[in-house]
Amino acid sequence: MYSNIHIFILIVDHFMVYVVRTCPQCTNMTVVFRAKITTKIYPSLLLLLSIIAIPLAVAQDKPSLQELAAPCLACHSLDPDGHKHVGPTLAGIAGRPLGSDRDYTYSEAFTRKASEGVVWDRTTLDRFLEHPQGMAEGTAMSYAGIPDPDERALVLDWLLSDPSGKVADLVDANYNRDPAVKEVMNAPADEEYGEYLAGECLTCHQPSDNSGRVPSIHNLTPDYFIYALLEYKNGARSNRVMQTVSGSLGTEELAALSAVFSQERVER
Repeated sequence: MYSNIHIFILIVDHFMVYVVRTCPQCTNMTVVFRAKITTKIYPSLLLLLSIIAIPLAVAQDKPSLQELAAPCLACHSLDPDGHKHVGPTLAGIAGRPLGSDRDYTYSEAFTRKASEGVVWDRTTLDRFLEHPQGMAEGTAMSYAGIPDPDERALVLDWLLSDPSGKVADLVDANYNRDPAVKEVMNAPADEEYGEYLAGECLTCHQPSDNSGRVPSIHNLTPDYFIYALLEYKNGARSNRVMQTVSGSLGTEELAALSAVFSQERVER
């Protein structure tokens, strides 16, 4: 918007120069008008645009807690009894030493970090959520992090209170607001083709009880399933295997796979 105003002013200014050259008797009037543009009109336009831009920026949609927490819930349980998904439970994480779940096998990166006596509190969780690899380089957790401090604060408030108490409010995150996700959701889905493609997925992604260190994809909502694959495809998530696999998936393939896994029709 600001660049358009600059262009407009330059055009007017060049026109005034043209007038001076072609109409010498108009020189005084032109000089006065150019001075008004520089000292009054242009600054006033910039001020007006600034006043308009502030509420517009505030009004922009911010991700909800549902959307921010969904990647956590895809791999982590909130069961206080410690039921495992691909990652350790998030229940009771406040004040818990890093790497302290004896029933979970941590990566070497987390084991090294745990030897430093790190405890999960607001500071350490904030640092980890901002950039997981920056805090525990080499961690197997393929999560890019949350760069926005306000968005991290929303997740931190949830994690440090009682995350299990809000799980019902979080499982219905609306990822189909994303235009790319919406395009796939609206595309026709060939379930037979999806079942064929799913064979490759099931080579690594087992039902939750047998998934090992690979996350189960059997209970994900269709919109999040598509959203996650698109993030691998565009590089937002860093797992190289998934980036390679998702790189060959187009809209037709994503729609077909989503239809199959959302209905849990594929068994192994």
